[in-house]
Amino acid sequence: MPKTINRVRNAGIGLALMLAASAPVAAADLGAKDEPIKLAMLEWTGAHVSTHIAGQLLEKLGYKVEYVTAG
Repeated sequence: MPKTINRVRNAGIGLALMLAASAPVAAADLGAKDEPIKLAMLEWTGAHVSTHIAGQLLEKLGYKVEYVTAG
């Protein structure tokens, strides 16, 4: 079971990196960076992986990210 989770995680990271690499070089300012962006952590593994990938990308852009448990 853990091998499957690692494969899904690695595939998600690879997809995120491909999308980031294909992004335009000059992006528009996305707004205020002083307030944290709250990302919902849902109850299944795939959602955790996707949420953490999105959070890491936002943090690399300079945003503060806060993970909030959603039930």
